[in-house]
Amino acid sequence: MANLAPEDKFLKRVPEDGTSIGNNSLQKKLGWSWNRYWEVRDKLKNENKIGTGRGKGGSVFRIDVTVPINDTNEIKKMEQSFRKEKDLYKPFFDYLSDKFHKVKGIDKSFCKITGDSGKRRGGGTFSRPDLTLITLERFRFILPHEYLTIITFELKHNSYPNFLTGVYETAAHQRYANKSYYVIHLKPDWNESDEREEVEAECSRFGIGLIYIEDPNNCETYEIVIEPEFKTPAPIDMEDFIKRVFKEDEKERILKL
Repeated sequence: MANLAPEDKFLKRVPEDGTSIGNNSLQKKLGWSWNRYWEVRDKLKNENKIGTGRGKGGSVFRIDVTVPINDTNEIKKMEQSFRKEKDLYKPFFDYLSDKFHKVKGIDKSFCKITGDSGKRRGGGTFSRPDLTLITLERFRFILPHEYLTIITFELKHNSYPNFLTGVYETAAHQRYANKSYYVIHLKPDWNESDEREEVEAECSRFGIGLIYIEDPNNCETYEIVIEPEFKTPAPIDMEDFIKRVFKEDEKERILKL
């Protein structure tokens, strides 16, 4: 490893299977000073080659490069498996429960598929996001010491006729959500389209996040393109959303976070 660049030396010590390794342990294995360690770690993090996690002293884990889908048979098989929007719910739920949690350092949370229950009375046209993630963060010095965050996700299948309208559906979540993501299942020829530029521009204008999915079964093809802005809805609107969307046993689970 003598001739390797510092970044390559760092990555060689990080498990390839996506599991995390503590900063203290990794720094000792590398034999570096802490200044050099943080410099290389932060560079790799900014390049989206590693993610950071919690724990004593913190930790790091690999974020693999997106794998392109080139095999025609695989594409056909994927298209048969994911023919409509609701077919995306379960794989995206699995992504939120695993990799999204790791990348964002989420500890206490409750996640639910909320788009398959239909609209409820009084909810409005865009009243129910497809998935909702409730997180709880605890602080020692900041008041309030506990902060509940509502994160919503609006998914669109690649057969959706106008991706731009999905931006406005997602923006409507901001009435009760702290963060909102628009999630698009990519069309094969959509990357260079004018619509993509419009969607990204409008997401930035509204402060909503944007995630692209290539293969729903492979979370390594999920790409967070834009991070959402943190919003502060009225507490009464957040409370009303939770009461309206979650069942009684689910509300109890949220209270126990």
